[in-house]
Amino acid sequence: MAEQAQTKNNSAPPPPQRISEVISTEGLNINPRYFVSVPGIFKIVQWVLAVICIACAAPAVFPGAHWFLFVVVAFFIGSFVWMCVHFFSVTTIITSIPWLPIEMIYSTVGSVFYFIAAVVLLVQATDNKRKAVMIFIYGRSQWDAYIAAGVFGMFNCIVFGLEALFHLKAWKATTTTTTTTTTTTRNAT
Repeated sequence: MAEQAQTKNNSAPPPPQRISEVISTEGLNINPRYFVSVPGIFKIVQWVLAVICIACAAPAVFPGAHWFLFVVVAFFIGSFVWMCVHFFSVTTIITSIPWLPIEMIYSTVGSVFYFIAAVVLLVQATDNKRKAVMIFIYGRSQWDAYIAAGVFGMFNCIVFGLEALFHLKAWKATTTTTTTTTTTTRNAT
């Protein structure tokens, strides 16, 4: 009995287990490797830039800043939803939905909306009348923060656009089909 206890204590511990690419539980697949893939990195960059935009543009003191914050927060939430969809492998569970073109459209719309919102914010923040009032009431730092928010919004516009191009290429790669041409000839007899 004492020999068995010594044998158990001297045995080596089991080797550490590696995290597999997809962890499966009943009906739910968790894919932590999504965040190191190209689309996952796009989503992380979008999130980081959105947080910077929100931090710079808040508080909103004129309509352009309100619109900018609305767009940033809406696509911040949308990107979170897409990250959850891919992290929990919903795309493999529900295969009847064309996920790739939908995400491509989402990224395209995000790029367009970010561009419009950033331009509106930059134009209104550099308007001399607004600038004078803003500097008088809020100080120069708020005006500078709006300029920074607009610039980071443009960066996020570019990231959304690159993601849309990535999804477009992936979608074209999955939808290419091979066509076979059959030619029949008749002998004239």
